[in-house]
Amino acid sequence: MELGSKLVIVFFAFVAIIGVVMAVSFRERKLANQSQFPNQESDEASDARTMTIIFGSILCGMLLAILVAWLIFF
Repeated sequence: MELGSKLVIVFFAFVAIIGVVMAVSFRERKLANQSQFPNQESDEASDARTMTIIFGSILCGMLLAILVAWLIFF
């Protein structure tokens, strides 16, 4: 498998991670706006879910960066 095709796969993995983050963020935002009786506990739970996804994607992005470095330099 050539380097270019490996990097395309990594790029699509990156796009998939960004897509998941955006989908979850927009879903949580929509659900928070639809709530007729908002309370602080549900807002905190929504924030926690969103932050979990965001920080998880940061870790995945770091792993993708290491993978790209390994693909290019080794």
